[in-house]
Amino acid sequence: MTPKVSIGVPVYNGERHLRSAIESLLGQTFADFELIISDNASTDSTRDICEEYLRRDTRVRYHRQLENVGVARNWNFVARAGRGQYFKWASANDTCEPPMLALCVKVLDDNSTAVLCHGRTRLIDDTGATVEHYQKDLAILEDHARERFRTLIVKLAMNNAQAGLIRMATLQQTRLVRAYIGGDIPLMAEIALRGKFWLLPEYLLNRRVSEGSFSRLLSRRELAVFWNPGSRSKNGLNVLRLHLDYIVSVAHAPVSLRDRLASLLLALRCMYWDYAEILRELREWMRWDKGKPPGSN
Repeated sequence: MTPKVSIGVPVYNGERHLRSAIESLLGQTFADFELIISDNASTDSTRDICEEYLRRDTRVRYHRQLENVGVARNWNFVARAGRGQYFKWASANDTCEPPMLALCVKVLDDNSTAVLCHGRTRLIDDTGATVEHYQKDLAILEDHARERFRTLIVKLAMNNAQAGLIRMATLQQTRLVRAYIGGDIPLMAEIALRGKFWLLPEYLLNRRVSEGSFSRLLSRRELAVFWNPGSRSKNGLNVLRLHLDYIVSVAHAPVSLRDRLASLLLALRCMYWDYAEILRELREWMRWDKGKPPGSN
């Protein structure tokens, strides 16, 4: 039977918190889902944990990558493997409250203009204790695509919405997560161009922000390897690629001419506002390309 919901768990060396993450998903009050785990060639006990749950619950599907394919390809793998009407990404470091799926499914079932539904976020430490009740989760409910696009790229801070429930039909129209630092943001822009983000008042996501669990705490070089294991440089022209992705995303979105032109104008303005950082990236990248790391003579 095709499940209503597909949950994708991309994981790499996640033994510390993987059990808690899986238990929180299998313990959802809404049970009609499949749980797809993609192990990115982990070197710890991740495989043993996954195979244990594979034996215990028929909803679990497990795939192990032959080599580390990077965060973007692993996240995209579970999305492409999903068969449900709705899809949810779930980090191996985080947990969800039991009613998360039930509440989000109801919103998407009842509201055809909503393409994503998520709850509020509680930031937690390594032990699971609350660090902060995050206050900047976004509801994007404007009727026009140009207004939703503006809200997304101007106001999105921590991308907790990606852990919400997304219409699979909408997700399949996107190019998914890009393989560079920040490559999840243009995906969210593509989704916003296609519909509304519904924010529930309940705190449903517990996001871990401790060292080793939160990518923002990594160095630039560590982030580069995290996103692309084959990277030789910590500079992947991330800001330039982000802005170019905004432009391409708008150009291919199924929106009105007015929405397209207004969104393109905003994308170009944002690119101009970041021109100094783009030039810095280009200069640094050219030095790396010539075999001269920044700071060398």
